[in-house]
Amino acid sequence: MGFRTSRVSILSVVDGILNAIGRVLGLLKRPRFEPTSVLDLEKTPPLHEAHADILAHLKHREALEDEFAAKVMELLVPLQRTLEEMSDEALPPYPSEPALPGIPPLPQIFFGRDEETVALARHLTNGSEASCVAIVGPEGAGKSALALALLHRPELVGHYGVRRFYLRCPREGTVDHVVQSLATIVGLAQSNDAETFHRVVASLSSSPFASVLVLDGLDQLDPSDLVPLLEALSAIPRLSLVLTTRSPHSLPHSLAAQTSILHLAALSLAASRALFYAVADFPADPSTPSADVDSLLRHTQYLPNAVIELAQRAQYVPLAFLAAECLEAGDLGEAFADP
Repeated sequence: MGFRTSRVSILSVVDGILNAIGRVLGLLKRPRFEPTSVLDLEKTPPLHEAHADILAHLKHREALEDEFAAKVMELLVPLQRTLEEMSDEALPPYPSEPALPGIPPLPQIFFGRDEETVALARHLTNGSEASCVAIVGPEGAGKSALALALLHRPELVGHYGVRRFYLRCPREGTVDHVVQSLATIVGLAQSNDAETFHRVVASLSSSPFASVLVLDGLDQLDPSDLVPLLEALSAIPRLSLVLTTRSPHSLPHSLAAQTSILHLAALSLAASRALFYAVADFPADPSTPSADVDSLLRHTQYLPNAVIELAQRAQYVPLAFLAAECLEAGDLGEAFADP
């Protein structure tokens, strides 16, 4: 059934429902007897006859309502059938294979890393040679946010297109978990056999197009298991790697020589202040220094995650109370420091 025929069927059913409603409403509207003179009052039937008439009228009304409900349900049957047919036509068949998972969205709150992002984007799109970049910094420094912002840069979107991949290393995971996730994001069916990684490498190697892969959080994995994984990935032609880690020592020695390492420092005071105001939703101008806010920010060590946590509390806790809490608890940045 085409969409035009379906539309006509729906309109005809709706028209029938409206006509049924109109007929029932006409039957339900019975003029009330309103005496307007003494003669009319004298013609009023006895009380018991009036009661009987009212009961008969109510029974008649209930019967009409039941008939109306049954008629509407009868008319809704073809409408439901038509909508089901339209749904079958409009919706595409469910894919037999899972769609390639996309990368996470661009961070909505991202301050103070423009220079690093531009430099990395230029490095990864300069020429046709594959490269390897490691973003190194303490926990809470915004390594993951920088890597995601990098993947969404227009330069990388134009250079790599859909060949941009992101993989977050699982906490307390193994290289096998990473391999299974790699198989998924490159569009291979998952399997637990030993050949999965070879199939991943073969799939990435066979592509004539440049690709970029972000491996976020290498610290979650055993460094000894990383050596064969990273060496094999770095040998794939036209595949650039972006690695995030808290320490450059997690990189294999064979890979360190060809890896460009970006040491991610703390934010500047101005960037920390702008981030704080954006999250806390303060009405003041973030470019204007505030002694209270700047004093609080010193307790964050200007680490983005600590600034965000402080700003979220500032949404409902007065600054004076936050200052007292910080003095008692110490630097918030220590919560994100290396263990």
